[in-house]
Amino acid sequence: MNIEPGYIVLCQGKGLLSDLIRKCTGDGPCSHAGMITSVNPDMITEALGHGVVTSKLSNVIAREQHVWVTQPPLRQEQLEAGAAAMLAMVGTPYAWGDLVLQLGDTVLDTNWLTEHWAEASKVYCSMADAISEPWLGLLSKSATPNDIWGLAQVQRWPMEQI
Repeated sequence: MNIEPGYIVLCQGKGLLSDLIRKCTGDGPCSHAGMITSVNPDMITEALGHGVVTSKLSNVIAREQHVWVTQPPLRQEQLEAGAAAMLAMVGTPYAWGDLVLQLGDTVLDTNWLTEHWAEASKVYCSMADAISEPWLGLLSKSATPNDIWGLAQVQRWPMEQI
């Protein structure tokens, strides 16, 4: 699979925080998400603990336990607009409080907490993807890496583990 800007990167990280994120967001394989925003060199824009940054894809592959690249079913101009929107978020602070809200939503089996109380001025990884590519229909304030994984599986998006 050739990668293009706008493709979504899903990751399974290493360690306790990654395991907790996976358990609290649907118990799927993913604990992190980002987006390809440049090719040659291959770059990913992602929300990490210190905010939204752009990283070399090779560094992400080395850091994570598993990495998948998936092609959302969007037109080329939507993929390009998504990548541009993601790049525009570089420097945005990380939404640590929203992770606590997601835990509450998981326990209560709802999206109410994140949809009503999530911070609009901060983002976490899959929230940034959902905001950048609204055509996917994900709830931006409550989207999790495993929501993206599940949507990709149900809609059979092309996906490759790298």
